[in-house]
Order: sequence, then C-alpha cells, then structure tokens
Amino acid sequence: MESITFHCKVITPMFLAGADGQTPELRAPSIKGAMRFWWRALNGHLGVEEMRKREEAIFGGTNTGGRSKVTIRLEEGNIKTGSLPDTKADKEQHPGLQYLWYTIPMNNRPGIWEGNFSVHLSSLESLALEEAALSFWTLANFGGIGTRSRRGGGCFKIDSISGNSSIEFEFVQSGSESLVRHLRRNIDFLANRFAFTRDFNPGSFTPFPMLHNAQIHVLQDSETFALGALERIGRLFKEFRERLQPDYNEVKNYIVSGTFPKQIQRVEFGLPLSFRYTSLDRYGKAGANVKTTKREIDRSASSLIIHINEFNGRYYIVITNFASSLLPEGVDLKLVTPRKNLNQYNQKRPAFLNQPYQGIKESFTSTIRTEIL
Repeated sequence: MESITFHCKVITPMFLAGADGQTPELRAPSIKGAMRFWWRALNGHLGVEEMRKREEAIFGGTNTGGRSKVTIRLEEGNIKTGSLPDTKADKEQHPGLQYLWYTIPMNNRPGIWEGNFSVHLSSLESLALEEAALSFWTLANFGGIGTRSRRGGGCFKIDSISGNSSIEFEFVQSGSESLVRHLRRNIDFLANRFAFTRDFNPGSFTPFPMLHNAQIHVLQDSETFALGALERIGRLFKEFRERLQPDYNEVKNYIVSGTFPKQIQRVEFGLPLSFRYTSLDRYGKAGANVKTTKREIDRSASSLIIHINEFNGRYYIVITNFASSLLPEGVDLKLVTPRKNLNQYNQKRPAFLNQPYQGIKESFTSTIRTEIL
C-alpha cells in the first residue's frame, strides 16, 4: 500500500456544510468531487468515453469502474468558522468581495475561515495514486472547495507532504523561485505526464473544461492578505462587467420596446443571469432573466475560475480561462421578463438568443496586468 498525505492550510473561506446542512464541515466527498473535476481537466483530451472509463477506474463509478482504487481520508486540525457580514457599511467598504460572493452574506451562510487540515491518499496501485495526487495539486493551485469556489472561495495551500509514495513531483512550493516559474514548470510536467499539448484557442470550444485548451493568468502584483487579493480582483471584475455594453441597453430596450437582442455577452461568465432596472419601475419591478430552453438545466458554471495562491507570505490572484462550451449541445438561451413587467410588445413570447462568443473573457483578462503560464 502506497500513500501520500497533504498537510494543508485554508487560504480563503470554505462555504460548505456537513451532514446537518448548516454547520461548516470539510468532508472527504467534497474533496473527492473537486479532485475529479481537475482530473477530468487534465484528461479531457482523451475523449469522453475513454476519459470516463479511466476516471471510474481510479475514483470509482456506477458502471464498470466499481469501487475507487484510491482511498481518501480527511483529518481536520484547528478550524475556525465565521460568517460574511451582510451590512450596508460592509458592502460599501468591500464591494469587490460582496460582488464575488453576493449570495453568501444574503443567506447568512457560515464557512471555514481559517485553519489546517490533512488529506491522506492511499492505494494498492501506484499509477492510480499518482494521478489522484497530481489532481489534488492542480485543485490546490487553481481551484477551490465549496460554494463560490470559481470566484475565489475555498482556496487552500499544500504546506508539506508525508508518506511512502515515490511520486516525483514538486508538490510543495520552493521559496527560492517565483510563483510563476513554479506553476509553469509543474504545468509543463503535467502536460508531459498526461500526454496533452497546450494550445489555447478561445474559438474552439471543448464540451467541458480541459487544461490543454485553457489560458492561465497570474496577476503581477500581490497582496498582503488573501481577502485583500479577492477584494482587488472583485472590484476589477465588477467594474468590467458594469461597463460592459451593449448588454445593459439591449436588455433594457427589450423590456421597453420589445426589440430582440441577438446576443448577451456577459452570459459567458455563467448562469443564472439577471438584469434589474430601477429607472423602469413604472413597469413594476423591471428586470429580465437569461435562462435556458430546458428547465432541468437552469444554470451553467463559469468557465473563468478565480483562485488565490499564497507564495512566500504574499497572496497572488490566479485566473484560469477554459475555452469550454457554456451549455450542452441542443440547449439554447432565452431572455424572459416576469409577467408583471411585460408590455404590449413582448408579452407573448421570450427572446431567443445566440450563444455568445467567448472573446468577452479575453477582453476582461486583457484589462489587467498578468503573466501567462
């Protein structure tokens, strides 16, 4: 039996609940689910069927995969919990953080704010253990765990490792080099290990997030505190989206005159998406929602992932832009206004929209100073 244990530190609050659905608790299934996401990102170039077979062979599945070949065990250390304030003063003082995590204070959801934990991986098969461990490193450096994990929530750092595994990989950062060099070297190793070629093409959509067709940015300036880094990127993101035209005016025109917009660009940042216009309250509470044409698919996670990485006591913003499809094939978008808002022009049917070109995400990353991995 080979094993490797990752000793980790919480970087940004983790919003996830235990068995009672309320108390913040870090659980092995949450980590396993996140590891599977990043394993798929590393192996998406294989094709869907081959990838599923290999994933189930390592992590288990209901088809031919059977039980997981890798056992995941979690041990919490000194964990501290808390809630994000939902006050007018805090919203004014931290608009970036409130923008990224808008649902958290509104729902008064508690989270794990700081502390340590260890993740123990073990397996009888060294190759399965290696792939699981490399997936865990990828999760720790580009992703997060829990609610709002694509907007900087649930980030953590690998402080040290232990165990009898013979995996040759630099899981722990070295203080003698820059974060960019460390990440770039390890990404190159992963590309060689999983046999994929990195070739970012924002016009060529993959069916789900894949690292071979992703662009990774590290913002050049770091911050003293993790939440300070999130506040900074949140403000930049908020300012970019608020000045994004023509979405705002086109949706407003649809409410007022029934003029159908062909495309809403900011949909690329994820669904659901709502628009609100206080200047049109003569129509009732005037607004509109972008939805899908299939009721069972009411949301789509953003393919732009914001992560906070601690390196040498400083906190860096890492953004991964996946060139993946917004929705499954055959699912379209529609713009719907609540019935009480409808006027004589648009009361009979919603506006159906084209899926937007992904260039809007590249437009955002081009407005900030980054190094590309």
